[in-house]
Amino acid sequence: VRQGKVFDVELAGNDRTSAEGALKEACDRLLANTVIETYKVEFAE
Repeated sequence: VRQGKVFDVELAGNDRTSAEGALKEACDRLLANTVIETYKVEFAE
């Protein structure tokens, strides 16, 4: 059995490095329970 969640997040700005850092922090703090879950970040242009 596999369970998953998908979050589509839109970030304002043009700096991809800054956006990636902010998104990973949000995943660690808010979106994923990192004790029992892993996550993957993908960027779409």
